[in-house]
Amino acid sequence: MKRNMKRNVFVMAACMLGLNLSVLANDLIVAENGAGGAHSTITDALAAAADGDRIFVNPKAGDGAYAENITIEKSIQLLSGKEGVKFTMQGNIVVTPEVARRITIIGMKDLQGGISSSIKSPDGTRTKIELLNCEFLSGVVNFDVDNFDVTVASSIVNGRILIKYGKIIGNQVSNTISCNCININSDASVTNDTIQIIGNKITMNYYTALPINDNFGIYWNSNSNYFNISNNYVNFEYGYYCPWNCQSYGYGIFVNNAKNSNNGRNQIVKNT
Repeated sequence: MKRNMKRNVFVMAACMLGLNLSVLANDLIVAENGAGGAHSTITDALAAAADGDRIFVNPKAGDGAYAENITIEKSIQLLSGKEGVKFTMQGNIVVTPEVARRITIIGMKDLQGGISSSIKSPDGTRTKIELLNCEFLSGVVNFDVDNFDVTVASSIVNGRILIKYGKIIGNQVSNTISCNCININSDASVTNDTIQIIGNKITMNYYTALPINDNFGIYWNSNSNYFNISNNYVNFEYGYYCPWNCQSYGYGIFVNNAKNSNNGRNQIVKNT
């Protein structure tokens, strides 16, 4: 069955009592060629899903990719259908924000494509994005828009991470696209919260023959929240050739703008 419609005694009792059952999530399955009555694409499963549902994507044989661009406009969990094995896709993911929307992706490998939103989330409870144990092998995690809460943890990003609010913890970030591996700008919602950038391995290997931009491992340009930048490793492997009298700068951590008040503190500690 494409949607698991099993009901237990609790559900039956709740129906008899007239309770709202919309909070009960369903599990949807995606499998290669729609095997066993599953959805054959992630796009089809997203169309069939309701807020709160989980979508389990079974890895294809030989690590084949689900080649599709997808748009997520519901609160869903997108999960690997096989424990310890990532499912592979190839394409871009676009998120449509909404108040209190929550999107969790665990165990995905994207061969070519990133995840982003170009639309600010409406005022109210932030749209929450959680990317856990994922790989973006050639793409950008880009939520450089207001009112999002983005967590990127235990993931590999061969590109850049751009957020305004959230956590970036325990990732491997390698920038081969342009300047700045991790980029934080000011958010419209000013708080006394602290943005955590902790335990990341950052490699700058962007090469250009004529440098026109400065290059930073972590670039902080936000006065809306405090920062805790700690236990990160930043390595510069790029170079350039310039036949003229020009300059380019490379910094592991660069703070261009910061929040300053008595309600919190900024920390940069134990980085290499």
